[in-house]
Amino acid sequence: MLRLGDTTLTDTQWIESIATLVAKKAPERWRDRDEEVFFEHLAGFVPRFKRVESIGFNGAVVDVEKFNRCLRLTVTRPDGSEADEVLYWGPEDDHRFQRAEQALHKVIRDHGKIALAAAARLFWQQQAVNEKES
Repeated sequence: MLRLGDTTLTDTQWIESIATLVAKKAPERWRDRDEEVFFEHLAGFVPRFKRVESIGFNGAVVDVEKFNRCLRLTVTRPDGSEADEVLYWGPEDDHRFQRAEQALHKVIRDHGKIALAAAARLFWQQQAVNEKES
């Protein structure tokens, strides 16, 4: 977590620091096999990174110019399992966001809570697809 939040490093230094943590070897010493090890280990770190991002989410975004809008979405099933994601979008997406919001507002107005339940299930299914792809 300390490495993820280290704002004193340049972008390149930060990436190299994370790569060293994940692969347990500095990138300048990598051989072909080390790159494979990095990606294998990275697959295990991604869910952990996402949980850290989710836990640390407070509505603030580091690059306000690029992403000045964000929210954390979490869906909890009756068995206690959860799917969550921090979603970011920039001002260039505002028009699409507003159109989608209007469409969802109409569906929710017409169908009430069942529409929210359907949206939650779709979110859950999309998260499962994303996990399989990563």
